[in-house]
Parts: sequence; structure tokens; C-alpha cells
Amino acid sequence: MSGCDLIWLDHVKISLIGRQFLVTGYESAGRVTISNCELDGQTSWSASCNNEHYWTALFLGDGDQITLANNYIHDTSGRSPKVGESSTIHAVNNYFETNKGHNFDIEQGAQILLEGNVFQDCKTPMSEAALAVTSGLFNTPTSSDAAKCSSALGRECQLNTLTDSGDFGSFTDTTVVTAIGKADSIWEAMAADEVAAYVKAHAGVGKLESSSSSTSSSSSTTSAAAVKAAEETTSASTASATTSSKAPASTSSAAATESTGASSSGATVARWGQCGGKSYTGSTTCADGATCTVQND
Repeated sequence: MSGCDLIWLDHVKISLIGRQFLVTGYESAGRVTISNCELDGQTSWSASCNNEHYWTALFLGDGDQITLANNYIHDTSGRSPKVGESSTIHAVNNYFETNKGHNFDIEQGAQILLEGNVFQDCKTPMSEAALAVTSGLFNTPTSSDAAKCSSALGRECQLNTLTDSGDFGSFTDTTVVTAIGKADSIWEAMAADEVAAYVKAHAGVGKLESSSSSTSSSSSTTSAAAVKAAEETTSASTASATTSSKAPASTSSAAATESTGASSSGATVARWGQCGGKSYTGSTTCADGATCTVQND
């Protein structure tokens, strides 16, 4: 991705590829959201000779703003991801599993907020270069640090969890939190103890609970790098981008609406289930106080 903007990759699986799974740079890739994807590094042709793919993600674009959310990244051995000096990344609720090399390789100057991620059997979640970075990183090391997000994000950050994994460091530079907090909307995060099950059930091709244009959601917010909502149109053909807490999507220029009615049966729709859309006749009452939100037409 180079010389672009407002890119959304969702429910994609990448495996057995020659080099990088994902690349931005060196020109700006702009605002990019990568969500609910599976990066499967299992291979018989490993550059590291350990059956794990090495070149995973390279984020080097000039001024990139990337949301990395709800992804399953496993059996990789390096650059998972590699982040350049001018990138801003919100890495939230990703499941990193089995990495005999390193995950985050970060250059000085990058801005990265890490929250609610799970590292399972990751030998080096932060490379030596990443651990040496002196500014721009916030990886939510403690509950008291999590509370520091409240003023900028309108909520606390979620703690990351590491099991059978290496040194994650302790980074508490809130400048990146402030920067992400200036976005029109912020990605909503779940607690790390929910991530593994959720991500393995949803990340990858075809793992959609519904093909509906609507999902029930407790929040309609997204991160700084998520597709920006556009409420004003300049012509009848202008498309506006809308977002949700789990999957940002684009819609027509008509504003997204919320369905508040209930079916005659009185049934409720489970969280993330179908609650609206063309020809839909089921319940529009969502469970647990969630709301029905249009994702696309």
C-alpha cells in the first residue's frame, strides 16, 4: 500500500507468500485498518529454518496511521510487525501466537499504542531495537498506566497479557495516547482475557456470524487509523465512510441509522448478530444493552 488513503482489510487470510504478508511504504499509505485477519506463518520454506514465516508486516510509509485490531498472527518469526520512524499505530486486541523470533521491531520516532493484545509463546515480543526506543510508545504495563488513557480516549486502556513469552518492556509515553485521542473516533477495546477465543473464532476468511449489513454493537467508535466518518457530502454521489467498534466499513452518502424497534416475538439479537438489513424480518432488539448499527448497504 503506497500513495493511498482510507484502506480497510478485513477477514482476510494470508499464508505461504514469498515475502511480506503486508507492506506499506515508502510513500504514505494514509489511514489503514487491518482487522479480523489471519496471518498464518506456517511454512516448509522458512527463512529461519524453523517452519515459521519471517517477513510478516512492514509498516514504513511516511506518516502512516494504522489500526491493527482483532487479528490472529501466528507461527511467524520476525517483523511481526516492523514499524518505521514516522508511523502511528494502534495495536489492539490482536492474538500473537507462537513466534520463535521477534514480534514488534520498532524504529525510534514511531508512535504506537498497544492495548488488550495477547502474546502466547512469543520468544521476543519486543526486539532489542524496540526495547531501546525512548519515546512514542505506550504498552499499558500496569493498571495505573491504563487509567492514564481516560482523558484522551474517554476510557481506560486494556492491559496486554503475555504467557510463555519474553520481555515486553515498560513504555508509558502518553503522547501517542493523546495523538490517537484527537481522532474523530477511537477503537473500542475488549479485555485481553476475551481476545484469544474471540479472535480465533472470527479472524480469517468466511468467519462471519452474519452477512448482514447491520451488527449489534455496544459502541460505534474506532481508532485513529480507522476509516474516518464523513458526515458532509458535496454531491449526491459522494460516499461517506462510517465505522464501528469491530469492523469499520463504508456506506453510501445516506447517514447510518440505528434500528430501535423490536420484533413481535420479543426475541433479542446476540451481540454481533444480524439485527437489520434489506428484507430482514427478525428482531431488532439487541442483548445486553447493545444497539443495532448499520455497517454498510
